[in-house]
Amino acid sequence: MSKENAEFAELFTEFKAARGSNAYLIERYVEFIKRYAPYLEWDEYLIKNSAIQREQDKESERFFGGNFPSDFSEKKLEELLRKTYKHRSEYVHQGKQPPHTDPQSSFSNFFEIETSFYDFETKEFIDDVILNYNILLAVTKNSIINWLVSKRE
Repeated sequence: MSKENAEFAELFTEFKAARGSNAYLIERYVEFIKRYAPYLEWDEYLIKNSAIQREQDKESERFFGGNFPSDFSEKKLEELLRKTYKHRSEYVHQGKQPPHTDPQSSFSNFFEIETSFYDFETKEFIDDVILNYNILLAVTKNSIINWLVSKRE
């Protein structure tokens, strides 16, 4: 039909372009955050947007089991972002609940860490780490602000 109808051909071309941009959504999500809210700035975002305002508070957070983004490798933070996108997709498209037990109340102000299971081969507890509300809010807010600033330049 698009071969015979110019208006339909234009619509069909737009549809194909939009459909093609849905590929690699996780990669695009991660790249957007890496570009507009780089991992190295996450500690700063969290300190700026929380009660933790001094190095002493930071050490106190760590003492009580909390972690800061700088405590993780870039590879681990990217893995956590990928998991976040997956959880969002399952919630939006399948109605599954996110894995958080209580996104704002945990030992860590920024990560929810739960012991998932005991690995009998390594004789270790395997922890599951999830970004919680505080860190997701700070990263989202700053990535959008930084993106908007980049559009003005």
